[in-house]
Amino acid sequence: MTHPPGRLIAFEGIDGCGKTTFVNEIHHWLQQQGYVNAIKTSAMSEGSTPVGEAIGDVLRNTAMSPISPASEALMVIAARKDNWDHIIDPALKSGKWVVTDRHIDSMFCYQTEVSEHWLDMVCTDLGTQQEADITFLIDIPHDYHRVIRVPGDRLEARSARWWEKCRNDFLDRFTIMKREGLHFVIDNRYSLVDRLSIVKSLIKDNLFQHS
Repeated sequence: MTHPPGRLIAFEGIDGCGKTTFVNEIHHWLQQQGYVNAIKTSAMSEGSTPVGEAIGDVLRNTAMSPISPASEALMVIAARKDNWDHIIDPALKSGKWVVTDRHIDSMFCYQTEVSEHWLDMVCTDLGTQQEADITFLIDIPHDYHRVIRVPGDRLEARSARWWEKCRNDFLDRFTIMKREGLHFVIDNRYSLVDRLSIVKSLIKDNLFQHS
């Protein structure tokens, strides 16, 4: 039995911007719309594969510092590859809709200390460069005060300057990608209810009518 192709919806943004809230809300909403088999996932945290979660634990552990940029990038690629092969790709092929916390764009905005050309080449060779059907950047104010939510988390302990650069890299990338596909920045000036409403409308207008 053949299935119509599933859809992949991705949420991007720096840590603490609210991606998990959007993933959970949109996953629940899709099920209410009749997509009862919709799933949610993340490459390196809850909802990933055991390999992906283990890699995430290593990368977040301050006891593992220092980790070279190339080593970190390779571990992230490995987690994404495992997540793609065992969760996302099979779900899409069986006709399920998938909501993911992070996808391709995070690779290029977080792993900036290695060559973008090298990242693109490796990910392409591994078959993990398939764009989501629609991608949302959950933006936050430029003066957002970051609070380290998990003491001892190596990634969250990065400097305010690093996070500001990461946010700007996301905005720059989405400016380019919006011209090539369905990439949308969700303006932080709106309330959570309004931003969720905008996301739902964009999914309806761009994906529902083609499913």
